[in-house]
This record gives sequence, structure tokens and C-alpha cells, in this order.
Amino acid sequence: MRKQLTMRYFSPAERTDKGWEKYSIPLGNGYFGASVFGGTDIERIQFTTNVFACDYHKGGVSNFAEIYLHFPQGEIKDYERGLRLNTGIAYSRYVFNGNKTDREAFVSYPDKVFAYRIKSEKTHTFSVELVIPYLGKRTVEEGGRRGQVCVENQTLVMRGELPFRELLFEGRVAVQTDGSTRFEDTRIFIENAMETTLLFTLDTSYKLCPEMFFDGNHKALGDDPHERVTEVLKNALARGWAELYTRHEEDYTSLMGRVELDLGGIDDGKSTEELLYSYQKGENLPYLEEVYYQYGRYLLVSASRKGTPPASLQ
Repeated sequence: MRKQLTMRYFSPAERTDKGWEKYSIPLGNGYFGASVFGGTDIERIQFTTNVFACDYHKGGVSNFAEIYLHFPQGEIKDYERGLRLNTGIAYSRYVFNGNKTDREAFVSYPDKVFAYRIKSEKTHTFSVELVIPYLGKRTVEEGGRRGQVCVENQTLVMRGELPFRELLFEGRVAVQTDGSTRFEDTRIFIENAMETTLLFTLDTSYKLCPEMFFDGNHKALGDDPHERVTEVLKNALARGWAELYTRHEEDYTSLMGRVELDLGGIDDGKSTEELLYSYQKGENLPYLEEVYYQYGRYLLVSASRKGTPPASLQ
């Protein structure tokens, strides 16, 4: 797939259910998925894993975690975000109060980690907030959960239980930055940085085995995920953004690069929304057809890989 194919938007996705479903950028590695909204005042990143679910008649897969990046408000110019299908990288870029800012994100299969980098021409300041959804807001049967977020060894840690499945969960957020950091309750504050990488990983006590399905049980039968999550994050921090990016790209392109479709389409810089509108009006747009063909393949690559649960929600 040598031609550069990009899904492109000129505004962030709304932080609503509609914004999540129709306009957020989906990323995944089979173990878990992330939806990136691209906000400039508040960036929302929502995480889902197929094993973190209620019975399907009670809603199916539910929200695992939320990360919010809180930025100062100011003048935004030249905003663009999208998904580069050739590399599986979500991006957003804009100018904030004269400060050119570039952000990239991916979910790595080889390293089982979500990576998000912010790079700017001048220093930037923001905070990272980790949230467990549905604490006390649903009954146990509806996916309600117990848990808390705390600070541990320069890391935000979410840990708790999904009682309906007797399933333990853990997620960890850490940052690498050339600025300064401080921790307060459920947030990391980053100040005077020009480059910051956020890393997040998660796991549960789910174990895929025949016993899981005896008598409609569906209870978790695996081990506490604490050691696995801690080790994955430790390894990701040791590799850093550049090596994680290279390993992700090599793994991703080994699958996506198997097929190239060239219908003669040309990227004229229009947003995906504009292209879809024109296509619905009958305009011949081979570039859009190329994008959507590869997007279908992208979703399958991102939704299920060797050793992970079957694809869902793609």
C-alpha cells in the first residue's frame, strides 16, 4: 500500500456518544481499543476491551477507562486531524496562541501499549486525568464497578473489579517529558515541555478457556493482572516513543502492506466528510473508494490479532 491514504477532518469529534460513534478515530491492537477525539481544550481518549463486558442483552462491551488531557484555552488556527492508513497512526495538528502543535497516537500490538505524543515549537502545559467509568452509576448486573485511581511510583494507576464477572482490572498511565511533572489525586500535571509522550496499558483477570462458558457462568478465571500490566508499562518506558513507533510500524505494515489498491484516485486535501457528501451526490471519487477499502482492512487488523479475543465492534 504505497500510496498515502488519509482519513481527514478539520474539527475535533464532539465529546458525546454521537461524536464517539461517528467521528472519533479508532485505534486498536486486538487486546484493547482506543477512540481518540482530537480536542484542543479537552482531549478525550476512551478505551474498550472485548473481555470487559456485561451480558449482551444488558449492553455488551462497556467503557473500560477514559483519559482526559486538559489544555489551556486560547486561539486555535489551522486545525486538522485524521488517520494515516499506511502506518496506523492517528494525528492532530494546530496552532495554539502561535504555538505550532503536533500530536500522534497509536496502539501497539507487539508492545501492548497505547502511545500518544505531543510535540510543539514552544513549551506546552497540560494535565492528564485518568477516570474509571460507571463507578456507582450502574447496578452490578448493568456493568457497575468498584475501583479507584491512585498515584504509584510516578504512575497513575486504576484498579478495581467488575463484580458481574468477578473480574479484576488494572490500567496504568505514565509520561515521559522534557518538562516538569507533578502528581495530584487522579492527575499528572506537565509544565514547560516541548515534547511529551503518554503511555497507557491495561489488562484483566479474564482467561479464555472452556470453563468460562460452563452453565452460562462467564466468570473470570484468570490471575490478577497486576504483574503483567506493570511489566508491560516498564518495558514500554524503557523503549520510549521512537522505538515503540518503529516496532508498531513494522508490525502494522507487515499486514497492511500485503495489498495495494490503486484506482487512480488523487488526494485533493478535502475532509472525509466532504468526500462522502460529494460521493452521495453521485461524484466519481476513486480516492474515497481506495480509502474505504483499506479502512475496512485497517479495522480488522486493529480489532483482532493472534492471541487476542475475536474481533468485536469493528
